[in-house]
Amino acid sequence: MRVECGTYGCNLPAAVLDLSDDMNNSALAAMDKIHMAGVDWTHAGITRREAFAFTEEALAQALDRAKAYLPEGTDCGCFIVSTCNRTEIWAHGDGGADLPAVLCALKGACVEQCRDLFTLRRGEAAIRHLFLTASGLTSQIVGENQILGQMKDALALSRRVKSGGPVLDRLFLAAISQAKRIRTETSIAKARASTAQAAVDCIKLRCGGLAGKKALVIGNGVIGRLCAQLLLREGLGVSMTLRRHKLVESPPVGCSTLNYDDRYSALCDFDVVISATSSPHWTLNLEGVAGVWDGRERLFVDLAVPRDMDPALRNLCGLSLLDLDSLSNAGLAGGVNVESEKIERIVGEEIDRFVRWLDFRPHLATILMMEEALAAGTPVSKLLFGLRDVLDGDALNACFAALGKSLERARGSGAGGDPPPAEGEAREGRKLEGPKGAAPRGATAPVGGGAGGALLSWFPFFLNVSGKLILVAGGGKIALRRVKNLLSFDCRIRLVAPKICPELELLGGLYGERLTFERRAFADGDCAGVDFATAASDSRAVNSRIGCECRERGIFVSVADAQEESTFFFPALIVKETIVAGVSSGGVDHKGASRAAEKIRTALA
Repeated sequence: MRVECGTYGCNLPAAVLDLSDDMNNSALAAMDKIHMAGVDWTHAGITRREAFAFTEEALAQALDRAKAYLPEGTDCGCFIVSTCNRTEIWAHGDGGADLPAVLCALKGACVEQCRDLFTLRRGEAAIRHLFLTASGLTSQIVGENQILGQMKDALALSRRVKSGGPVLDRLFLAAISQAKRIRTETSIAKARASTAQAAVDCIKLRCGGLAGKKALVIGNGVIGRLCAQLLLREGLGVSMTLRRHKLVESPPVGCSTLNYDDRYSALCDFDVVISATSSPHWTLNLEGVAGVWDGRERLFVDLAVPRDMDPALRNLCGLSLLDLDSLSNAGLAGGVNVESEKIERIVGEEIDRFVRWLDFRPHLATILMMEEALAAGTPVSKLLFGLRDVLDGDALNACFAALGKSLERARGSGAGGDPPPAEGEAREGRKLEGPKGAAPRGATAPVGGGAGGALLSWFPFFLNVSGKLILVAGGGKIALRRVKNLLSFDCRIRLVAPKICPELELLGGLYGERLTFERRAFADGDCAGVDFATAASDSRAVNSRIGCECRERGIFVSVADAQEESTFFFPALIVKETIVAGVSSGGVDHKGASRAAEKIRTALA
């Protein structure tokens, strides 16, 4: 068993591998509560690795069982990551749980016979390992992009079974966000490295010319579909198996389909057979293949962990069987040429950002108390004068110096890039022209219509947002107002922005998985999968892109600096226990809406 408590031994320059000199004792202590144990391809072949692999259904059950082995507490948590390259169990807490023993118990394995397979990491080494893993930099195929989706799946599953806890949840989110940043700011994504690409490269090398050859792909998941698409581009005739009892996506255009139950009888029609499923059973066993085998040379490629194809198939004359480790050993999993300097900078910055959050986290409750005291009318001077009784002179001077710098930053650039008045959201009291036919300001609408009998455009629906995912683009004051309103409701918020203001950072620490950050510019496709969105960035062009993408996808969107591009408005919101009221003028009279909201607020007080 290998133990890594310091820096992670990868091929990146040493500068990215040790931040401990810049960290205080409290940060190091907080990091030390994060630990993991893993079995991966570097020290375990596929035969031993697959013994620790989980199907999706088994993984949910394992996470639920794992909680019984780990310390209890609001901060404690557990994640399991299971991919073709690795199975890792992650924990956060004060206890010293024997993670290899936990993982072995979950898989019914003898820990004493398996300890040599495990690598243990704690603190900084564990955090760095996760960041590099999320970027595909510790995979057999360096830079492969499937790991990012697998990390997202692990995060989603832990939330579903409520196993992760706030710290691990934030850690995995930070790792995913950092991986996206690396793929955006370096050329790693251009290589399109993947298990499927390595398999197709191998097929080309082993089979020579591919013209006229036929391939069967078993499995309609991500890897199977990608293999089919790549083989089609190489000119092969491709068939893909489908199961009758499962609702699956249609195969890629150009693929023919084959009933999964007919795979053995049709096997000899193909030159290449690829299997990439999550099945707990063999998709091709020796008995079934031997019963139809004609002895002609064929290449079988097994891309699954646990394996899909019976290793005994290698005993059949003319059948060549490759698995994931075979691709690596053949030098076909080289991946991409890593841009070390750029990755060094990004990994270092993002780890530092996470550690600062982790170190600051114990103070969030105090900040919340201060906000409540200020809201109740307690003078700032009274709070600050109290520091004289608990700090010595040097500490007091340092505290006020830091507060001064923080105030200067807050007064400076707007901390997060709030839109300038010319392009930002309409400010309070600012006169806007309404849409054509809108009522004049201050007009009273008769029953059955708006001012002068004109029909109104905006109907105040109350939608059930429980569990819905909401995209907020922007990290400034407008985004802050949107987020504060949304946090009163049972929804999830994904905020995308290159810069995030301190107030939002504070809310992120308080609300954990309900408010997640991706520190980067908005990218096309970010609206996929969200239920509605609000564009509140400081860029007119970006807000317009968001509005356009949402309208094309049929997603409700509020565009802060262009009401004509919005399909809904954020109202002035009043929440009193179970009563919720929203007031909007349709973008015509913000001041009037504000006055009306205040009257309702007073009436409900």
